[in-house]
Amino acid sequence: MLSAESFRTASLRLAREGDSITRILAAAITAVEPGAAMARFVRRSGDIVVVAGREYHLADFRSVRLLGLGKASIAMSIQLARILGNRLDAGLIITKYAKEIPGSPFTILAGGHPIPDARSLDAGQKTLEFLSTIGPNDLLFCLISGGGSALLAAPREGLSLQDLQALTAALLASGAPIDEINLLRRRLDQVKGGGLVRLSNGASLISLILSDVVGNPLEAIASGPTAPDPATRTDALALLQNYGLRARLSASIPAMLEQAPETLKPGDPLFAKVQNVIVGSGLLAAQAALAQARTEGFNPYLLNWPLFCARPNAPVSRSRARPVSSRVARQR
Repeated sequence: MLSAESFRTASLRLAREGDSITRILAAAITAVEPGAAMARFVRRSGDIVVVAGREYHLADFRSVRLLGLGKASIAMSIQLARILGNRLDAGLIITKYAKEIPGSPFTILAGGHPIPDARSLDAGQKTLEFLSTIGPNDLLFCLISGGGSALLAAPREGLSLQDLQALTAALLASGAPIDEINLLRRRLDQVKGGGLVRLSNGASLISLILSDVVGNPLEAIASGPTAPDPATRTDALALLQNYGLRARLSASIPAMLEQAPETLKPGDPLFAKVQNVIVGSGLLAAQAALAQARTEGFNPYLLNWPLFCARPNAPVSRSRARPVSSRVARQR
């Protein structure tokens, strides 16, 4: 667990409730710290690995591989490697800042972020090569976190890196939310929008996901490489039109959106061997802060709590829906 001392700013040192606040902050961050999140959801006993309640017998697989994608993928991969030990055969990690891990079985590559660059393109090619070596008798752990959409780029044939860069820059400048940006990215890339599942040649996939997107839509986090895509070609073209981008981008972008095969949809049989698990999210951090606040003697509540909820249209209890002060009152 992170030390509360890490959060002790000069102002908190002077605040009456400063010690309690630092412990609340530490609890929230610890709840979504990549390594700790992995340890909570993945357990190993001998040759059996249990992931969020589902058992996998490692002896049933020819090999066990790891593919990390995102800014938190090194920390996630290190923890998973500790759990799997010598049963982990190989790993490829795509992240923002690459660093060597002595003695590890990982190849670590850096990509560009938030705009994909030539390194992202190289990472995409290396990922395609990595996936080409696995098949139905293999087990692949996919460790996914924020930033993955830009860090890895495997554009469909007919699109250039410059096309992707121009689209990303235009969408960022337009103020489009990340779920809309990634809706377009999913349809222009071989790995995104469930493409990783298609490319894994029938391997068993365990996707452990650290969410940075409100509501945790699987298709939006790193553009959903292991998740079905509920959006359609019509949705993508309408989005391009809504932001007035069609005339400002290369003609290859709308052409690809119109011509590319549909992404994998919910219910596709290819997902029968895929387990997607959210291991960390804004909601989990908020819940941990809430629990620690109660321990500290506060009477806490969440402001705007539906923003953290995976089911934003779920019923809201009357006690939480009413307007409240932003202060957290200590119980007396």
